Amino acid sequence: MFVRSRSMVLLDIALYFIATLGFAMLWHLVWFSGAYTALNWPDPSDADVPLGALAVFVQAVVLALTIDWALEQSRNRSAIFRVAILAFAFLWSSHVIGDAAKCGFLPKSRFVALESVYLAIQFVVYGALLWIGHSLWDRRFKV
Repeated sequence: MFVRSRSMVLLDIALYFIATLGFAMLWHLVWFSGAYTALNWPDPSDADVPLGALAVFVQAVVLALTIDWALEQSRNRSAIFRVAILAFAFLWSSHVIGDAAKCGFLPKSRFVALESVYLAIQFVVYGALLWIGHSLWDRRFKV
């Protein structure tokens, strides 16, 4: 396998999965459930949490492998933020804009705003957690 730092990949998977799934559930099912319901979003009680968890896990694996590759290429922790920014842009375009285009959310601008803020917070937190984790435990950056 092309993984250079298996322990860091596993840490990255865990950080993304725990932080993202927890934040997603709070954001969509608790804090802003009324706002999403008003947008014609399915009722929070209809949420398929296991399927959502699977989606987050797949994202976590893909991002962790991408970060490992990027860090091997650059040997610079700034690669973490470049990958986080690219992942944000990709997920924003495919999830937020894609859902707004195909689903009956009204007004679409409110849906795009809510989901854009959600993803921005998610990736700022994820990027910070990655930076801390790699600063503390990644042997590639130890002197």
